Amino acid sequence: MSATTSLLKIAASRANGKLSKGPKTDAGKHISSLNAVSHGFTAKHAFLRGEDPQQYRVHHEMYCQHYGPINDFNREMVAEIADLNWRLRRVPAFEALVLAEEIRALATEPNPQFTTKAAFVAGALVRYPQTNGRALLRRYTNKFNRRIDELHTRLEGARHLAQLRSIQKIAA
Repeated sequence: MSATTSLLKIAASRANGKLSKGPKTDAGKHISSLNAVSHGFTAKHAFLRGEDPQQYRVHHEMYCQHYGPINDFNREMVAEIADLNWRLRRVPAFEALVLAEEIRALATEPNPQFTTKAAFVAGALVRYPQTNGRALLRRYTNKFNRRIDELHTRLEGARHLAQLRSIQKIAA
């Protein structure tokens, strides 16, 4: 591809972008902002429409009680741990959906060995570990768990340091 072609493509993209109308109202803009929310793992906010706000508050409070954050920085880390765990709570439901999709896909394939529902489920379970959906869930689960471990370690270190400082003040 030549430099001229690239410049032409850039110019065309900019011209097309200027033609975009997009949402005009606040409600339309809000709806549009949710377009990328399909599974909620990478959504800006951990809490999604349709989830119980009371459960979300209780969930966060449970982590605050467990960690007992001592300052704003620690509160932010605790909130991130709570949000990551909130997102992880969705994994079993998505695994069930991915598995159901595998069963549906098997049902459309002519295969004499799949004559009962149990056989379809068994076939789907065999295929499940290799699916893109399973790989995506595993990737997010691992990423979130690594971050939770990192934050937990930092919070425990901060708690230990605060205890040492407290002991030093008492001893002084």
